[in-house]
Amino acid sequence: MIKYVFTLLMALACFSATAQDHRNGNGREKDDSQIAATAAKSNRIFKNVEVQATFPGGQTAMNEFINENLTYPEGAYNENIQGKVRLRLVIERDGSISQIMELDSPDPRLTEEAERIVRLMPKWNPANIHNEAVRSYVVFPLTFIID
Repeated sequence: MIKYVFTLLMALACFSATAQDHRNGNGREKDDSQIAATAAKSNRIFKNVEVQATFPGGQTAMNEFINENLTYPEGAYNENIQGKVRLRLVIERDGSISQIMELDSPDPRLTEEAERIVRLMPKWNPANIHNEAVRSYVVFPLTFIID
């Protein structure tokens, strides 16, 4: 019985803390502009945003950029290593790229080239919440294929 009451009290305490999350100092609900301002000032990195971060010029421009700058690693090419490298990036509020992390890769040489390409990229258009730029995660896949 004591465990049940303690668990119930803890659940209520968590619910109360969460319920207050969207209230301002006066106990009133925050409006969209207050939520946006809070998000924009935060160092939080968002996964879910209203407008995703994008490469300037869109997917076509990104494909052109990659084609112009990619160099297939010679050793991987000679060993016929192909596949998809997936990197997780953080697109900062100013569009710069930070925190590049490998998620999947068939070979470290391909990862190194994918990271090099990302470091060469221009600033992106940042993600937005309520028209305010926020930090966000982007998963960047790059497929290496030998023709």
